[in-house]
Order: sequence, then structure tokens, then C-alpha cells
Amino acid sequence: MKEVGVRLAGELPEIQISAYDPRQRNLPVPYVPKEAREVPHVVRDPSAALVPIGKLINDDLMDFRGDTTDKVQGIGAKALVQQQVGEASDSDFEWVEREHSNAVSARWIFQTAVRRQFPLALQVIPSDHPKFDAMVELSSPADTHIRKPPMRPCGSIWRMSC
Repeated sequence: MKEVGVRLAGELPEIQISAYDPRQRNLPVPYVPKEAREVPHVVRDPSAALVPIGKLINDDLMDFRGDTTDKVQGIGAKALVQQQVGEASDSDFEWVEREHSNAVSARWIFQTAVRRQFPLALQVIPSDHPKFDAMVELSSPADTHIRKPPMRPCGSIWRMSC
């Protein structure tokens, strides 16, 4: 076990290539590499967008923590379906408005809005910012406000991060 752990901890793990003919009953034949090769990889560096996105979160995004006004409350609705039990009659379907809708974190609203257009931007957004701890009801004015920054025409900030 220790020997395997040492080999895996090395910079380049050992790779062996072998082949065998399934029609014959022989063991796999190892192939020795003819030359050393590297596999290139591409890295996207979204760090240029870190400062503009941080500024947007700090300056433009309102803080709704502790807010109990109408700004964080949204009107909800539920479907009400009624049908007589034991009869083959049509059911009555209607939407019934509710005083409140579901409350979710501002973090979830913001990340969902960003993920729709610029999923890689989530790699540089500081999602641990305290403003994102606010609980906001869907369809409220606060919900609309939190969704705005990622959807703005100034998407160049978000494109920098992708």
C-alpha cells in the first residue's frame, strides 16, 4: 500500500499502455512509449472580473437582511383542484392567491440568475458575502432587485469571468 501511495503522490503517475488480441488466449502485451509527449490544457483565468463583480455586489446590491417590509414579501399562488370523489365529473381548477410566496436566500436567487447566462462567473463571485444571507420571498421587489445585476446590459463584467 505504501509503495502505491508513494507512486500516486509523485508528480507524474506511471502510465502503462497494453493491448491484446481477444481471439487468442494470451496475456496483454505492454507497449513502451517511443517518445515523451505532453497533453496541453487550457486554463480560463476569470480573476480580471473579480474587482468589478465585487464592486457591483458591495455598491449596487441592496442589503435585505432583517428587512420585514413589503420589499422582501411576494404574492404567492397555489393551484386548487376539486373533484367529487367517486364520480367521473370534470375537476374544478383555479389559482388561489396567497399572502406570501416561498422564501429563499438571496444567494440562491443571485446564483441562479448568474448561472443562466454566465455559469463560469460563479467561480469568482464571493458567495459568502453577508448580503446573500437575507431571506427573500420569490416575486417580491427584493427578488427582482437581486436578479437585476447579472441580467444588465453591462454583461461585459460577467463575460470577463467566463
